[in-house]
Amino acid sequence: MLTGACECRPAGAIAVLTAAFLSSAAIAGTSNLTYVLSNHPDAQEDPPPYGLRSDNMFTSAGGSGGVTTFSFDTIQGVTLTVAETMTSRTITIQGVIEGGERDSGFGVGFFDLNFTYKENVNESGTGWFVSPTSLENKGSITALAGNTDIAQGTVFDFFEDPTAENPFAFFQDDHRLLQSTGGKQDFPEAGMGYFVGRGWTALQADGRNSEGTQDWLFIGQLIPLPNAAGLTMLGLSAVAIRRRRAIQ
Repeated sequence: MLTGACECRPAGAIAVLTAAFLSSAAIAGTSNLTYVLSNHPDAQEDPPPYGLRSDNMFTSAGGSGGVTTFSFDTIQGVTLTVAETMTSRTITIQGVIEGGERDSGFGVGFFDLNFTYKENVNESGTGWFVSPTSLENKGSITALAGNTDIAQGTVFDFFEDPTAENPFAFFQDDHRLLQSTGGKQDFPEAGMGYFVGRGWTALQADGRNSEGTQDWLFIGQLIPLPNAAGLTMLGLSAVAIRRRRAIQ
């Protein structure tokens, strides 16, 4: 059985995520904004808390199916990065997550998450949204060591839901953090400047075999950028600086 306990991310993990972000931001010609992610407090099957739900994901590995959730609040952490060049814009969600089948406990353990929206990523207001549909918007979770049910290195692919009118959005809008924005109650995180990620996924590229719920629901905070001198040294563009100021 899954429990409500989680391996919570200490403050030191933020420094690790910041260092990783600054390294990626130094790539010439690329403007990156990176957010550290946490579980959303209004997830439907909470407890335990989670940021990704992918029911029946483990049936191919011998699981019994049913509600399958993954917590983002691990020591290693999960980030979302919006990367822009002159010709493209992508959103990548990556890090170490913890979860498994809620009722049976099958597959409970740690996994490496990597999902990228490579196409149809649009900027709007305080954030970004993905318009349908693209077979290139996909990712995977990979079992890490220590899972008693799933061999290390086993990969489970998943995809943007091809039937969804709103495959993914990431906005600073208190989505489901207030009753007025769809939440069960007014949560303490409301009004604190969090971005909220939400959207629909599928276990198959064409949407088949995706019974149950397949969705993202998490909150994110922008990892602070260095001062102006540091930005110059890193080679970040003035466009990225203006965007950061606009969304804070």
